[in-house]
Amino acid sequence: MSSSSNRQTSVAAGDLQVVAVAERQVKALPPRPPASISSNALVEYTPPQPNPEDEDLEVKLRRIIECVPVRVNNTSGSSAGSGSGDFHQYRQMRRKEQDRLARMDADYQKRKEITEFIQRREERLKAAEERTAKKRLKRQKKKQKKQEKLVAYRLLKIVQTVFSVATEKRKDMGSRLHIQGDESVLLRITHSNIKSFSADVRFSLQMTVEAVKEKLWKKCGTSVNSMFLELYDDTGAKVADVGDNTRALGFYSPQDGFRLHVIDQDPSSVTSGGWLEDTSLVEKYKISEEAYEKRDGTFRKFKEKFGHQHPSDHESKISDNFMQDVCANIKVGDRCQVEPGEKRGVVKFVGQAETLAPGFWVGVQYDEPLGKHDGTVKGKRYFDCPPLHGGMVRPDKVKAGDFAERDPLEEEEI
Repeated sequence: MSSSSNRQTSVAAGDLQVVAVAERQVKALPPRPPASISSNALVEYTPPQPNPEDEDLEVKLRRIIECVPVRVNNTSGSSAGSGSGDFHQYRQMRRKEQDRLARMDADYQKRKEITEFIQRREERLKAAEERTAKKRLKRQKKKQKKQEKLVAYRLLKIVQTVFSVATEKRKDMGSRLHIQGDESVLLRITHSNIKSFSADVRFSLQMTVEAVKEKLWKKCGTSVNSMFLELYDDTGAKVADVGDNTRALGFYSPQDGFRLHVIDQDPSSVTSGGWLEDTSLVEKYKISEEAYEKRDGTFRKFKEKFGHQHPSDHESKISDNFMQDVCANIKVGDRCQVEPGEKRGVVKFVGQAETLAPGFWVGVQYDEPLGKHDGTVKGKRYFDCPPLHGGMVRPDKVKAGDFAERDPLEEEEI
């Protein structure tokens, strides 16, 4: 009895033992369980097939089978026997949980990478849009500046046209121009002391003689109190003495083309003596050569000192034929392009310029108002062109060729 209890205790503890027991009466084999009934037990019972030849062995084995399991399916790899089933289920659950966590972590990393990619793509798109907006704004500003320049150019053309028309009308109608509501007359002014003085001045007929004298004082320098006026017609005959300062000028019936002669009655006037016209009458200061040589800070000594310090300035004088060979391919009337700035225009002058440095020069009429003058340089006219369209440059800055005039209305691509 004690051996049976020990055997049961050993089996319960998980140890597999084979022990000898007393002989028992042979019993029939238990029936086979139905195939349709499924079992979750880890221990499977496999009944032996009866063999008449090995009956004794079969009896022995039956005894072992009654106490010891024939086969243990322990997928956990443990040799603990049937008692390891709970641990196997725990390990299976734990592995499933680890697999689930691993899948969740992989999914999280994947979603994180996708989110970072989308964020980087949005940042790149935003930066590209900002660059595009800056470029678009720059093009719009450039286009607006070009349009403003075109408007200014057109306004300048209109002003030039209006000014030229007004000048021509003023030349044609100068002698017949009258102010509406205020009749005026154009008189030629002469002076008794200044023979070369002559000016055409317009006066209102409502002006007093004193106001006329004040206006003449600003032009000829004779004071109002020392001035006496005489009116002559266009044939040179004297019409009247204009001596009453309170009367209006229209009282003496002047007409356009009449001459108003100014007589300076002050013997000490600045206009007397004729020295304003003849400079030989003015006493000049003279100094001897010996006294001039003794003086310091004179121009002669400065020139000598400057010549000793910079002797190369005299040696590097530009010749009169400077850049003459460059002008061989430049002719008047050719289209050209001037550097710097790629300014285009037409050649108007090729040759030497008296008012400029020695050598050859090229006069250009620009297509746009990018010049400095109208063809006149230091009082000398070399060619005719609209104001601010002319320029004088050296031949090496001019490139003649088929340079078409730029269209100011040309739009840039956006």
